[in-house]
Amino acid sequence: MSQEDPSRPVTTTQKSFEIIEELKAEDEHTLIQLSKRLPYSKSTIHRHLETLVSTGYVLKDGNSYRLSLRFLNLGIQARRARDLFLVSKSHVDKLAEKTGERVWYIVEEDGHAVHVYGNVGQNSVKSNISIGDYSPLHSLAAGKAILAYYPEENVDKIITKHGLPKQTENTKTTRDELFTELEEVRERQVAFNREESSRHLFAVGAPIRDEDGVSLGAISVSGPARRLKGKKFEEEIPESLLEVTNEIEIDLLYD
Repeated sequence: MSQEDPSRPVTTTQKSFEIIEELKAEDEHTLIQLSKRLPYSKSTIHRHLETLVSTGYVLKDGNSYRLSLRFLNLGIQARRARDLFLVSKSHVDKLAEKTGERVWYIVEEDGHAVHVYGNVGQNSVKSNISIGDYSPLHSLAAGKAILAYYPEENVDKIITKHGLPKQTENTKTTRDELFTELEEVRERQVAFNREESSRHLFAVGAPIRDEDGVSLGAISVSGPARRLKGKKFEEEIPESLLEVTNEIEIDLLYD
């Protein structure tokens, strides 16, 4: 009798999460809509939906299904589990108030940038990024700040797995371009995003590092390119960012 491979994925669990991902993309879905988007029969999808409804993670309203706020609770608990979030939150709030711009605390997970917490200043503009969203590391100021203080082999693994997809005409899409910029980030201790993730958006990012100098996460300040320029973009915001990340590193060291 052969032993079951413990590393083999459980397909029923995979199907449930595919359904959850589809429900996340829209406010709600009907069974018919889901069956058109997923490669499973309506009966299979229906069984998974009813199981998720019975656990409270999906809500049913007539013929429509939507995610419940139980997922919000899970996300909050996962975020609180990170000491860095607890330490960084107040600093992000103060920096948003000081700069008047949008400020994000970002970490790397599975080769992606995860927007863990953000706050907006009085002059900030609207953004299509929300807490919990994943983005390519190489196109963000905070993402490059993180990568600059990773071992080279770790960065190569991320590139191999996810590539360097083009977000705008300014995105660095080759390894040589990226590594040249990461060297510049280490020299200045801050990273810049000049319309590399979104058109008309500039940003500055600075890493939060552990005692060995490896990135734990990063803080970024972003705003419209027409406003973030000159001395403000090149000197004032970088200086404020470095003050904040240094304070966070000290807080983590003596917490």
